[in-house]
Amino acid sequence: MAEGREQLTPYVTKCYGHLETLRKRKRQQEEQVETLVEETFGQIESIMHEIMRGLQERHASSHVRFEASDNKLTSSLRAHNRMEKKLKMIAAILLREDDGEQEVEN
Repeated sequence: MAEGREQLTPYVTKCYGHLETLRKRKRQQEEQVETLVEETFGQIESIMHEIMRGLQERHASSHVRFEASDNKLTSSLRAHNRMEKKLKMIAAILLREDDGEQEVEN
C-alpha cells in the first residue's frame, strides 16, 4: 500500500482505465453537444433576424403603398365631390329653364 491507498488488482486497474476512458468520451460528447447547441442557436437567431428584417421591410412597403392609395382615393373623392356639385348645379339650372319654358307655353 502506498500512502493509505489500497493495492489494486490488475483487473480493477484495467476497469478504472476503461471508466476514465468513458468519462473522457462523455466530456467530449457534452462539449460537442454544447458546441452544436450554440451553433444551432446562433443560426436560429440569424434566421429570426432575417425574418424580422423582411417583415419590417414588407410592413414599410405596405405602409407606403397604403399611403399612396389613400392619397389617390382622397384626391378622387374630392374630384368626384366637385363634379357632383357641378352636375347638381347644372341640373338645377336645367330644371329652372324647363319650368320657365312651361310657364311661357301656358
